[in-house]
Amino acid sequence: MVADLLARLKEQHPDFGEREHPDMDSWIGPVRAGAYPRPVDWEELRSFDLDRLLAMFADAPEAGGSNTWRLVECARNSIAWSLEIGRQAQARSQWSVEIWDALTAAWASTDLTEENWEAVLRILNNSSDVHETVVSNITSLLERGVQSTSAPIPIALLPQAKSLADQIWPFCEQMELNSNQPFKDWLAAAINHPAGRLMEFYLQTLSNLQQAPDCTAETVKGYQRTFEVALKGSSYGDALARVVLASRAHFLFHLSEDWTVQNVFPLFDTALDATRAQQCWHGFL
Repeated sequence: MVADLLARLKEQHPDFGEREHPDMDSWIGPVRAGAYPRPVDWEELRSFDLDRLLAMFADAPEAGGSNTWRLVECARNSIAWSLEIGRQAQARSQWSVEIWDALTAAWASTDLTEENWEAVLRILNNSSDVHETVVSNITSLLERGVQSTSAPIPIALLPQAKSLADQIWPFCEQMELNSNQPFKDWLAAAINHPAGRLMEFYLQTLSNLQQAPDCTAETVKGYQRTFEVALKGSSYGDALARVVLASRAHFLFHLSEDWTVQNVFPLFDTALDATRAQQCWHGFL
């Protein structure tokens, strides 16, 4: 009977038969040798120009992460070299994500001299095509620059820094990181989001400028106009920026009582907007 069934089965399925590997459900095929490209050592990179860097990433995409890390290290240890790469990339409108992410990460994580700050701000102010891609790095750079006691952005360069911040603000404003997550601490959420961090930069910059003898009423109004964009905005980034503004209500009141009463105090009014008030009370308290 079994023989008859097998015969009919073979007749219906001519390919039916003993497997090539009857004792295994899987096996390893032929082994071929392959060359894994060696990541470039960061010290080697100092001899690279922009073309060689681009070729390095194009020729070895599988080593991209390692090479990006080495590019960051090289840029941090050789600021002059990194600035030259930035100038070359800008002049040629070359907006490689790997290159710019590494350069801005390096600049945001090391102390810059006054000359370095001037060069970095000039390069980035004229590289708007890459701003959205590296917005978080630029935010970190600016925040570090106004908070640093050892290598701050020079007072004379703060207008250029604000110009850069104004260019990236729309991207920070629209970032929806964790926007659906319920927060118990809105201030913590704000200072960990690019919009909140950039608002911290604006406030600290204004505080620093106050100490300068040439700080004018028009300078203050320029920052207030920036604040009003967030105060009137409806995005998640705007909400977090308002939390930071609420946290500095005392400073703003000292700066201008009338403006603060008109623009900041309503943030705390639950009758106007209960959700907004809860968020801003988190910032203030």
